[in-house]
Amino acid sequence: DSAGYRSWAAGSGIAGADSAADADPDGDGLKNAVEYVLGSNPLVPDTTPVGVTAVDDTHLVYRFPRADASESPDVFVTVEAGSGLTAWPGSFRIGADTALSSPGVSIAENGDAPDTVSVSVPRDGGSAKFVRLKVVVTP
Repeated sequence: DSAGYRSWAAGSGIAGADSAADADPDGDGLKNAVEYVLGSNPLVPDTTPVGVTAVDDTHLVYRFPRADASESPDVFVTVEAGSGLTAWPGSFRIGADTALSSPGVSIAENGDAPDTVSVSVPRDGGSAKFVRLKVVVTP
């Protein structure tokens, strides 16, 4: 049951085909499911990057906000990592908290404000890394 996502979509003013999890009614390149997790408005184009990265010799750290409302059982969030843009062999499950997430993931609960999710991706000898936020809403 995707009542959590459906409730958000209805409350955000999107309906019909525009309310699908993989739709992008504002044309900003962020699917509704990602807008749901980030707590952004699916009808207003976002101009800021989805997350923030920091890189050192051994890790790439990807941080993004997660809206508390999106912590619903119909949402599955992962961060995928790879050395190119065609294959994503690294996958980090984002759970309700750090203990329920993959190793390398930490979640800072911020009260009523969005959580801060940090994913530390090993760079495997300093090689380049790419990451992407993947959100799946189950029917």
